[in-house]
Amino acid sequence: MGLWILLHFHLGNAPWSVSVSLPDPFNVSVASFNMEHTLSFTPDPGTPSDTHFRVHILNFRRKTSWTPVARCLVLTAGETCNLTRAFKNPLDQYRARVQAFTPTQTSNWTLSGQFQPLTDTVLGPPKVTVSGCGNCLHLQVSPPTARGLQQYKQLKDLYRGIHCLVRRTRDGAQAETT
Repeated sequence: MGLWILLHFHLGNAPWSVSVSLPDPFNVSVASFNMEHTLSFTPDPGTPSDTHFRVHILNFRRKTSWTPVARCLVLTAGETCNLTRAFKNPLDQYRARVQAFTPTQTSNWTLSGQFQPLTDTVLGPPKVTVSGCGNCLHLQVSPPTARGLQQYKQLKDLYRGIHCLVRRTRDGAQAETT
């Protein structure tokens, strides 16, 4: 019996063992504005200060395994994760998960809700410029400003079908354009 206890004690303290004992992060959510997607989470108040966090995503269309997000594998408390490049197809459904870890401990994974870039992003107003040209108006409508080329192209596609109705207040004359 003494050998069994010694063996159990030795294996239990092996340097490669990782125990699930860190508190789980919570409030894992994805917010999106103009096709720029940001994951945020809240560490548990009992989380040690040397804890880091990692983020993985799952694309429901591909139904493969969870994929680590390269830029979000060693986050600290209070940091967010930009998922814009990870959520490549605006029509796909995604989910994210976050795990707390230290060199010797991990938490359970905490999942976000499902997220679809096209329907879950909040679109800002388009950029509108109006200039007079004698007896006419020149109206130019373009997508809102985006940080990256991918987001700009997606916004441009979304704003392609914009419908404008312009009415002159003096006489009520109207003009429409798509």
